[in-house]
Amino acid sequence: MLPDAAKSRAVVVGSSRYRELEPLPTVAANVDEVASILTDERFWGLPQEHCVRLVDPEHPAAVLDALARAAGEASDALVFYFAGHGILRPDAYDLYLALEHGALDRWWHAVRYDDIRRVIMDHPGPKAKVVLLDCCYAGMAMMPGMSAGAEIGDRVRIEGTYLMTAVAENAVALAPPTEPLTAFTGALVQAVRDGVPGGPDVLDFTTLYPRIRSALEAAGRPTPQQRSSDEGGRIALVRNVGLADHGRTGPAGQAPLGEHEQRSLHLPPARLRELIARLSSQDTGAAERLLRAVGTWRAEQGVAAVVDEVTRAGAVAQARAVLAGAAGRRPASLVVLVEAFRKTGQSEQIGRLLTACAGQPADRITALAAQLLDSDHADLVDALLDAAVEARTDRPRQLIALLVALVTAGLRDRVAALLARLGAGFPARRTVQLADALRDAGQEQAAFMFYEGVAGLVAARPAATAARLAAAMHRAGREHQAGHLVDLMAARHRGLRRRVGLLDALWTAQAPAGPAEQLAHLDDQELLDATLELYTLPHQAAVRRLMLGALQSRPPGSTVRTVVALHDAGLPMEAHSLLEHAAARPPAEVAAIVAEFAGTGHEAYARLVLDRGLSAEVLAALPGDLRRFARPILAQRTPPQIVELAARLPPEAMAWALSALPDDVDPEALREPAVSLCLRGLPEPARGTVLRHLRGSLPIPPSLIDAAFSGAFGDAAGCVGSLIELAEPAARQALYDALGRRAAPDVLRVLDVAPDLTTTIAATGTAATQLELLRLLETAGRHRDAGRLTAALRALSPLARVCALAAVLGEAGLHPRANALLGVASHASVAAVDLLVDDLVSAIPVRGRARWTAEQICDRAGLDRGTPVRHAVVGPGLLGNTVVVFTDTTLACRLRSGRFVAVAYRHFGQVTILLDARATIGLRAGGREQSMEIRDAGLHGLLVRIQQAVAGFDASCARLRKETQLLEPEESRSLTA
Repeated sequence: MLPDAAKSRAVVVGSSRYRELEPLPTVAANVDEVASILTDERFWGLPQEHCVRLVDPEHPAAVLDALARAAGEASDALVFYFAGHGILRPDAYDLYLALEHGALDRWWHAVRYDDIRRVIMDHPGPKAKVVLLDCCYAGMAMMPGMSAGAEIGDRVRIEGTYLMTAVAENAVALAPPTEPLTAFTGALVQAVRDGVPGGPDVLDFTTLYPRIRSALEAAGRPTPQQRSSDEGGRIALVRNVGLADHGRTGPAGQAPLGEHEQRSLHLPPARLRELIARLSSQDTGAAERLLRAVGTWRAEQGVAAVVDEVTRAGAVAQARAVLAGAAGRRPASLVVLVEAFRKTGQSEQIGRLLTACAGQPADRITALAAQLLDSDHADLVDALLDAAVEARTDRPRQLIALLVALVTAGLRDRVAALLARLGAGFPARRTVQLADALRDAGQEQAAFMFYEGVAGLVAARPAATAARLAAAMHRAGREHQAGHLVDLMAARHRGLRRRVGLLDALWTAQAPAGPAEQLAHLDDQELLDATLELYTLPHQAAVRRLMLGALQSRPPGSTVRTVVALHDAGLPMEAHSLLEHAAARPPAEVAAIVAEFAGTGHEAYARLVLDRGLSAEVLAALPGDLRRFARPILAQRTPPQIVELAARLPPEAMAWALSALPDDVDPEALREPAVSLCLRGLPEPARGTVLRHLRGSLPIPPSLIDAAFSGAFGDAAGCVGSLIELAEPAARQALYDALGRRAAPDVLRVLDVAPDLTTTIAATGTAATQLELLRLLETAGRHRDAGRLTAALRALSPLARVCALAAVLGEAGLHPRANALLGVASHASVAAVDLLVDDLVSAIPVRGRARWTAEQICDRAGLDRGTPVRHAVVGPGLLGNTVVVFTDTTLACRLRSGRFVAVAYRHFGQVTILLDARATIGLRAGGREQSMEIRDAGLHGLLVRIQQAVAGFDASCARLRKETQLLEPEESRSLTA
């Protein structure tokens, strides 16, 4: 008897790579082959997950951990196999199983066999323990007393275990390079795959060992060793597949053959045919019995030869008798017989053989189908199954038993294909019966596969039966199929009472009732009736969940009517439960539910809903006339709670909520900045106390500036003043910054309450805001505020920005304010650009002027003697009598040639300044070049700075005109010489 595969474990280890020792490339194939035999259903059938394969493990711990884990899990059999180099320490004669880095002088890179022994001995759970060692012992000849392999076997034995070892002198003897496996493992595998003809059903090691030893000795290879105790040699791990070729089973009830008949079985086909012919004329029964015995007991190729002989003689009935006898052979033998028919050109006999086999019991047909699938004749499986179904057409129970056996054997896909071929010929009712039988056989997943195709019939079953099936599908993880079945059931149970009964069945079976719980098709009255009906069932939690889900998608009035109906029906607790969940609905719906209750006279319920679900959002959605229901709830809350709630309300509702505060409220409770805009609306004396206590201490966020200007809290100036008054210093500056970013009209409205705002506007405001505010202040006659802003701009803004602002103001007709920005008299006529250039040239030291008076410079330059001279360039670097003069408005130059060049500063932005290879400065304006014939790098740099400053000034003015839309840009002017 084989060990229980489900309770057994195996660890198969192979080390093929070595750094110091000779590699063993075939060892990896050893691991695959040994693991394949252990997991093959034909031999043992150990589950794949119970067979650990380790190829070239890096560390000894990996092997020992795997073995310890397997030993701890096994309760029937434990198998350990190792292939690779074995090394013996000369000083201790300890055996080590070498891994990749192992060697005679590197034994710590090997698994110590004593550790293997200890792991196995420390785990008493496995009843049968098998150790197979396919390793060599390097340097064995040098060890005294170790010349015989028997001693090695003695040293590695384990009490209560069967042990087989391969002993070889070197790696070449152990692993012949021309063979796919090592010598010992190859002999072991061959013995298992050949089996023992005429032997027992299972092969123990007492039977296998002599065959392995004989095979190795016949090939001139080392003799394997075995050790066992407690009858360990009786341990069997594999079935005897040799019986598939030579062991037969005769038909049930067949009389035993006489001695003469037994001798006749193996006659040559022609003589056997003649014997059958004579018997047929004398005793038809004897001839029939002999033909069947030929099919049962003769070797496969002999059966094929006899069938061919009698068929060619025209004795078709005799051939069928032989095939009828062959139908009782073992599945593996039948596969060999099929192969014989094909090789002898008798393919037509294969179909007849399958037809003869079709009447065999379900387990034999299943085994034959599995053998065909594993062979080169998988194409015959469908023919076999079709014949088996045909043989059971009038026997539905046997047909279903066959299909169940096939599915149980893992041939589910073949069964599905078989049913698809049968099509309409296999009724849906029969499919349901098949699925039921599969469930009874423990094949739930297969059953569910067949239920899926007949879900309509399943849904038509009694609700309790179908519900239990849906629950089983749900537990098996087939959520979609369970949902589909429940959906079909719901479609058949749409009426009120039928739906209630369906829900009762589903809830009782703990099935997913999702589709059945959809009650959208019921009107409000039907839903009320269903509610009262369902509350009579013992599923209170499920009913409550169902009602909540159904009411969630309906108008608030449905909830109100359901609560009232439950109350009137004597179910006040359920009514309150629905109310608690109603309070969690969206704020607008909660407000609507409160209004419905108030309108129907159920004010207690209205207060209860608000008590459960009062929030800022609900209060905001609640009509003003219904806030009376919330007043008692607010009165029960502490001032900090009221303030926290009010902070999230819109303005009007916020003021109402704060009015619920007591007159003697502690000002500290009102430190919430969000309510600061409503503090001015508090009744006296609380208002004065609160404002005095909180002045200059609140971290007012700048976002409240927008709320202050919204008008919802009253006059904007008053609101802003209140915020500035309450804000702490850092927050006050942030408020000023926020005000500075607002439009000029808004700034104008709050200047009286924010006196420092002009400084903020000058420092951080946009030019558009600054200009617009100056214009508004001038228009409103608020000259004092305009003067304060002007002074702040002059103090905080660069001269270029001030000049640009003044220029645009002047163009808009605000000349006095423009002059004030420039710091000149209000009636003066001064160009802003001239002051900008004057600032540049005034800071430059005068060159060569010490020996010339201002009058002389003007004379040399051809200017009137009263012309203001800001800067002059004479002396070195200038040719002859050339002089360059910077007046308050113009650049003038008298060249040596006597030619006069003059360019107004206001046009300098359109001038191109040139410097040729001789360092001669030239100006290009109006499309023509005007050379100044001056070689002076310092003067060139000054001209470039002036040109850049004027160009920047022009660009700033253009941008300001566009942003403020005060003026259209001026037409460009041409330079004049």
